[in-house]
Amino acid sequence: DRSVEATSRVSLDCSLAKRVAALEELEGISDDACGKALEKIISPDWREVFIAMSNERKRAWVLRL
Repeated sequence: DRSVEATSRVSLDCSLAKRVAALEELEGISDDACGKALEKIISPDWREVFIAMSNERKRAWVLRL
């Protein structure tokens, strides 16, 4: 069904937008590290893990990429 597909796409887009917003809140993250993190959080598993982390752990994770 197209309506189910459209709803899923909107949910995914909103979910990604929330993760990007969480990433943008972190201070001291280079553009390169931010890009690498964005590549990772495309995966639903990484998104779930990322959002569950504290901001301190998110920042440390991004800086290690």
